Amino acid sequence: ERLGNKFDAAVEALREYAWPLFAGTLTTVAVFVPLFFLSGIVGKFIASIPFTIIFVLLASIFVALGLVPLLAMFLVKESTHSAMEDSQERIMHKIKAWYEKFLRSVLGNKKWENRFLIAMGVGFILALCIPGFGLVHSIFFPPADSDTLYVQVEKPQGTALGATDLSVREVEEILYSDTRIESFVTDVGEGSAFTGSSASGGQIANITITLKKNRNKTSDQITEDLRKELAPVTSATVTVSAPDNGPSSGQPISITFSGNDTTALTETDDKAAQVLAGIAHVTNVTTSTRNDSSEFVVSLDTAKATSAGVSPLAVASTLRTALYGTKATSLRSGSNDIDIYVKVDLNSAYTDPSETNHASIDAVRSLTISGTHGPVPLSAIATISYAPAQTVITHEDGKRTATLGADVAKGGNAQVITSQFQKAMTKITLPDGVSMKIGGETEDVTKTFTEMIFALMAGAALMLGILMLEFNSFRQSFYLLLIIPLSLIGVFMGLVITNSSLSLPSMLGVIALAGVIINHAIILMDSIARIGKEHPGHTLNDVVVEAASIRLRPILLTTITTVVGMIPLSLASAEWGPLAFAIMFGLAFSLMLTLLLIPILYTRWPGKRVRAEFAARQK
Repeated sequence: ERLGNKFDAAVEALREYAWPLFAGTLTTVAVFVPLFFLSGIVGKFIASIPFTIIFVLLASIFVALGLVPLLAMFLVKESTHSAMEDSQERIMHKIKAWYEKFLRSVLGNKKWENRFLIAMGVGFILALCIPGFGLVHSIFFPPADSDTLYVQVEKPQGTALGATDLSVREVEEILYSDTRIESFVTDVGEGSAFTGSSASGGQIANITITLKKNRNKTSDQITEDLRKELAPVTSATVTVSAPDNGPSSGQPISITFSGNDTTALTETDDKAAQVLAGIAHVTNVTTSTRNDSSEFVVSLDTAKATSAGVSPLAVASTLRTALYGTKATSLRSGSNDIDIYVKVDLNSAYTDPSETNHASIDAVRSLTISGTHGPVPLSAIATISYAPAQTVITHEDGKRTATLGADVAKGGNAQVITSQFQKAMTKITLPDGVSMKIGGETEDVTKTFTEMIFALMAGAALMLGILMLEFNSFRQSFYLLLIIPLSLIGVFMGLVITNSSLSLPSMLGVIALAGVIINHAIILMDSIARIGKEHPGHTLNDVVVEAASIRLRPILLTTITTVVGMIPLSLASAEWGPLAFAIMFGLAFSLMLTLLLIPILYTRWPGKRVRAEFAARQK
């Protein structure tokens, strides 16, 4: 309307906002570039996010500077406003008039400005202390509702498959009566890969549960219910778990003991498991030594065996036949071959052929071995003892390790539990040569958040370089970047209000927020510089007030549309809800920072060059 021609209006808009939009887009791109350098599985997990956002932002430059002005020239009609548009204009005019009046009363009022700046500083410090106060917990990835649950049934090492199956049937009877379960699949003899269990054998089984879609409880709530319902099953150890969200990182709580003495590691691991199990909100405690068993150790006296005419091969063959059997022949039944195995009857009281090797140490000693001089009792040429045995030996950095893990029950937090565990372990003296390392979610959170902070700092450094090129002023660039850390006040307030945790998605929201809020401040600062040149007779306060009041409407509307656009994401997924909350509350709070803090800083400390320019104009 001011220029009277749509073509001239489009050209004028490009002339005024081309460089600010270009600089704003580059600063947003800059804050996402360091995310490419995040290490480990987290870096691979989120690699597509910065890649997508960067290319979308680069494409948006061409849309904003090329397509939008062209469409506006052909589609915008020169017509009178409707009643609704007139009403909107009146409302915006009243808001603009109020804001302009308020800003004029604030600028130059040192007492009010001091109170505001002190409030921002105190608020920033308190916001950083919120996680320390326990108002916001730190987790790697927030839990999300899932349609699948996992149950693992485990008995002592060496248990026969049939005995494990009986315990599984106890669990299945309870699951059959749960109306929230759509179906389940049982696999006896093998652990579930989805729970990180690679164990197999007759002592273990897993059940994969599919929940109904129209249930009235979340998967986490059902998991807690099933743990209580399956507690009466005492014939085996039964654990219930939900699938991990985000990149797989094992159990939330993980402790590793390392050393060279296997016995000391096992004893320490067992003691630590008792300590961990006694902490509130801890469930599904597991140790790497839980599958350890015992074995008969046969130490052959080679001198006695040689004099008796018995070879080590004969001893080994006899023991294998006694324990596992030897194929004697096969019978043909139709199109099938049936293998026949011969075993030594070590257990005369057996009721099933699988129980013949359930023997005592005396039964093994009484075995006879065929030699060149006749049968020889095994006890005459060997020493048979009973000793503990490890099914798996793991090493890390050249040392043997034993691990301890656990899940977190509803209402618990992995980092809080780990802190309580470390405090409790200070009362236990570790054996010489044994060291403890904390891993799991605590390690993931520490590593990820540290890298995220460094990525944000690297992005801020790149943004500072772009802003310096745009405004040729370190002071003005610093003012713009200052709103990024101060926006954390709104972010943490939002996490507290929504009862969300500080997690990987919320940290991504902070990084995205940094790129969004800087755009508003860039255009505001550019408007201040442009209006200052166009109106040489204006005072510094007049220029700042006019620029801020002109940018009020677009800043307010873009903030509202962004916040409203994030609402569906905050409601649709508990996994990515914290990202939406971080952007929504951080952006809403940054509205005050952009429209109030930037004008206060610019008018109070404009710098010698700007102050001299306006002083010369007044003369």
